[in-house]
Amino acid sequence: MRALFSALAALACARVPAPPQPAPPPRPEEWIDASAPEGGDGSRERPLKAFAPRAGFVTHLATGLYEVASLPDDARLVGGKAVVLHLQGELALEKAALSDLAVQGGAVVVRGEVALERVTFSGQPKVAVTVAREGTLTFRGGSIDGLVPETRGVVVLGRAALSGLTFGGALRHAVTVEGGAATVSDSRSQGAAEAVHVQAGSATVSRVSVERGRGPAFFVAAGSLELDEVRVLGHEYAVLTAPKATLRVDGLRSEGAQYCGLGLVSSTATLKRVEVVRPGSHGAIEALESDTRIDGLTIRGAVDLGVVVRLGRLDARAVRIDGVQGSEGSGGDGITLRDASARLADLVIENTGGSGVVATQVSTVEVDGLTCRRCTYGALLVERRAFVRAKNVVSVGAREAAVNVPDDGVLELDGLEVQGGGPGVWAECRPGSRVVLSGKLPPAAALSGSCIQLR
Repeated sequence: MRALFSALAALACARVPAPPQPAPPPRPEEWIDASAPEGGDGSRERPLKAFAPRAGFVTHLATGLYEVASLPDDARLVGGKAVVLHLQGELALEKAALSDLAVQGGAVVVRGEVALERVTFSGQPKVAVTVAREGTLTFRGGSIDGLVPETRGVVVLGRAALSGLTFGGALRHAVTVEGGAATVSDSRSQGAAEAVHVQAGSATVSRVSVERGRGPAFFVAAGSLELDEVRVLGHEYAVLTAPKATLRVDGLRSEGAQYCGLGLVSSTATLKRVEVVRPGSHGAIEALESDTRIDGLTIRGAVDLGVVVRLGRLDARAVRIDGVQGSEGSGGDGITLRDASARLADLVIENTGGSGVVATQVSTVEVDGLTCRRCTYGALLVERRAFVRAKNVVSVGAREAAVNVPDDGVLELDGLEVQGGGPGVWAECRPGSRVVLSGKLPPAAALSGSCIQLR
């Protein structure tokens, strides 16, 4: 019985809610005004003249220019209109909060927990803010203006959360991640050569617009990069990856890239809701030795190439391509696969100067649902020992055969519809070539090739 009462008592005690924690006492406040007379006591009415913030205080700064060599631990500076801190070299911060002021000259080095709000940086020759490995930075609603082309905005070796920022001027990188972790949201890069450059570490970017840069807008090597609802105007590439990179995209629009929308090299990429408009001569997506998954891709106005995959794997569905024309007046293919493995579904390709899908150089390809409208050289080209298993292919208005198998390609096709005249299947039937057709097909007169087998 005693044990029972002890258990009930313990249970009753366990259910008693803990008392609320008392709110921390308000911080003491002080006022500093560089234009005030000597002898102030730090009150609002009699501010201090000398810049000497005290630890643990909220320090209000009046309009003026303040020369700063250091700050005490746990400093909180609150500025206002035309409050400028001129740094004499690097300013190392262990614990601090700065708001509503401008920083000129030297750089800020974050070594602990630091918060910046509505802070602007300008005049830094190398780096505006460095977040050391042990540092954590929260930076909201400010801006960084690059001084020279080699200036970097925020360099992250530790952890950083950046939001509502504007990067401009002659910046090499708006944000550089070197082994750290950064989130960038609701921000804008105007003129930086690269908006986000990840060399190891990770970056998550959301609701960011990038324009007027000369390099790749986003770059990642040996790290991870996530892009959500991002817009890129211009730049050499919207995204460029290097070996051992992981890229995830959910919402990206690239317009007018000089070379390519997305260049993928020895990387793993998952792409959703990607739109590429008027990319350069390397196409909308160029993947080399990469594992690429696409769910929702729109390409408009490409030159020479829409998507090209070499020595890698592509798994793509819901792809819409409108307009791929050769730079020299002829050619221009929708999707080109070279020595690659691919699974393609739900493809609509229109207005190409070449073929809709090209499988070449020992590629292995599965296609389920391909509609080509006004693809000059047909919906499908299989050549150079490539193997393609396709079904539900529709070709509308092609000038040449809907499906072409020159030299020693191998094709298994289940279902072909040809609209607008023109041959259905043409096979050269060289040694090693094999063409097996089944399902709904054009009339036999539209099928040309001695190696064609009907099932």
